[in-house]
Amino acid sequence: MHVGGKWTNVRCTELHKFVCKYKPAERVLCADQRSDCNLLIQRTPDLCVRYQETFALAKCAKTCGLCTNKTAGVPLSSITCQKFDVRPNITLVGNVTSLKIGQVVQYSCLPGYVLVSGDLVRMCQISGALTGTTPKCIAQEDSSMPVNNVDIRYRHSTGSKGIAYFANSTNMRISRTGDINRWIFYSNFDGLAVLQVWRQTSTVNQFFLVGHNIIQNTGNGRKVTVDIPRQSRIHVQPGDMIGIHYDFVHPSGISFEDCKIEYNAEGGHMFMSKFVVAHVTNWMPGKTYLFHPSNACQIFSLNAIIGRLDLRKRKGYK
Repeated sequence: MHVGGKWTNVRCTELHKFVCKYKPAERVLCADQRSDCNLLIQRTPDLCVRYQETFALAKCAKTCGLCTNKTAGVPLSSITCQKFDVRPNITLVGNVTSLKIGQVVQYSCLPGYVLVSGDLVRMCQISGALTGTTPKCIAQEDSSMPVNNVDIRYRHSTGSKGIAYFANSTNMRISRTGDINRWIFYSNFDGLAVLQVWRQTSTVNQFFLVGHNIIQNTGNGRKVTVDIPRQSRIHVQPGDMIGIHYDFVHPSGISFEDCKIEYNAEGGHMFMSKFVVAHVTNWMPGKTYLFHPSNACQIFSLNAIIGRLDLRKRKGYK
């Protein structure tokens, strides 16, 4: 504490009727305390607005334009961003004509379109340019989208031999029409896996096997991406669910881990095949099978990429 022209140590346990506060406007030099502020605003464009009081003022004051012109040495208040490129199928959120340093512009894809490149949130930088790149949105049916956002990594558990698993949850439920053109998974050890798509029937706990892709060798201790040939792609629709069957003789090491439903709702609503299915040849796409619901909460390192529906492989196409 500065008292009478001298700095004096004060015990933290002593009580005082005042606190010392350093006003940002009183800073002598406008500078960032961190060397990676430019990187941070690229990753989190609204950092200067969302975390102004708790982070930006202290750590990235210059990058966020929070200094006075006097301490900055340059007229920060006169720097603005006024060029907002808007491509087809995209709209600006709000009536934005000009931005000061640290402020953001937000874009939105039109209904029925999805973002395929660029950034929907961009910040005005000290250079007068926006962070990121101009966003591009295309029709949803023309895009490729993952079923979930699960981190594909090592998990300590694998399924029981001869049992199939799937879930009616956001981690495994498909939300669009299209074809599965790619599977992504993590396998703890090599084996045979049947990656499946299931559909609810009108009968409780009875499900229709839409189709499956057989992976003969899942790999040992690695993340695997499998591109599916056009003629083998499974046609899916909203509400279908991805799943996996573990071979009885040579089960794969595609892994999962247990979770708590109160914290990971996306890991619930699991189903397990009612009977042991020994081999892939016992599965017949187009048939229905009995499953029983499970109280388990499980997150699988498994994902599928849904692409555009390809009519060229459909029967009767000419």
